[in-house]
Amino acid sequence: MTTPQAEFDEQFGFLMAIREKIGENHRAVSRIHSLRRRIVEAIEAAGGTEGAADIARAGAELDARLWEIEDQLRQFRPSRQHRAKQELINWPVRLDDKFAKLLEHAEASDAAPTSRDRMLFDDLSERQEEQIETLGFIEEGEATRFFDQANPGGP
Repeated sequence: MTTPQAEFDEQFGFLMAIREKIGENHRAVSRIHSLRRRIVEAIEAAGGTEGAADIARAGAELDARLWEIEDQLRQFRPSRQHRAKQELINWPVRLDDKFAKLLEHAEASDAAPTSRDRMLFDDLSERQEEQIETLGFIEEGEATRFFDQANPGGP
């Protein structure tokens, strides 16, 4: 049985869309890590100043919000010690691994993606967009206020 070229084209488009979503995930996690580095730098720079405790507390709160988002986007890997204890159930599968598995599944056949594949892609995309949108709100709001508080004189 041969697969029509149109189905291969459709499959290729679907695979590229998944690849783009994986890239979006990586870029969002990179933004989070960059913010986290800046938070640490701001806390260290404020050390010994009058408002150091307030800045450290605000930085910890901002960092906690960033962890909430990253926890949904990225699959954390348990240590070898945890794997040996078979505690992988404590590390639920997150969006990055779900997109990767969908990619693996979709490329395994010589056919266009199924309606279920597309439904899963849409669901994962929507969940990812919620997290990335929340990250944007944090960058524009909480993070900006934190950095203004930590460095009132500007850069």
